[in-house]
Amino acid sequence: MKPLIWTLRRQVNALGWAGVGGALLLALSVAFIASTIAPLETRIGESKAEIEVLRTKLKASSMGVGADATGDPLANFYAFFPSLGSTPEWLQRIYELADAQGLRLEAGEYKLKRERDFKLARYEVTLPVRGAYPQIREFVSRVLTEVPASSLDELSLRREDPGSATVEARIRLTLFVAGDPAR
Repeated sequence: MKPLIWTLRRQVNALGWAGVGGALLLALSVAFIASTIAPLETRIGESKAEIEVLRTKLKASSMGVGADATGDPLANFYAFFPSLGSTPEWLQRIYELADAQGLRLEAGEYKLKRERDFKLARYEVTLPVRGAYPQIREFVSRVLTEVPASSLDELSLRREDPGSATVEARIRLTLFVAGDPAR
């Protein structure tokens, strides 16, 4: 044991304080890499594998019911749209989103429009709404985010009194649904 200690002291004296400090920093760097960076690299690898699994699931789910398994883009496009029979559920979702923002939807206008030789039908919904501007803006944003086949066609705002926080809005949305062409 004494020869080992004697050799170590001799090496420390030969290196000096700067050499010893450098060797200590090198040892700490190796320990840091082993304890921190290596586990992070393992996590990155696991995350990449999980991303690939999710991409595969997304591709499989985008085929959906009614989609062409051969990957026909047009068939996949039409498969994205909800069926005409699911319209009441989507309208219920729109009403729930309005309720979540504290808005009451008054009697609206609902029109189903079909065109000959066109595989999609348009369900136009016109809603008169009264509330604060931020509530109305958030409601429209949430509808466009959570009702996948909807579009905002018109939004008109009117305020009776400039000092009032209440805004009257007329919102016209279109819900595109997969339906048989009009006969």
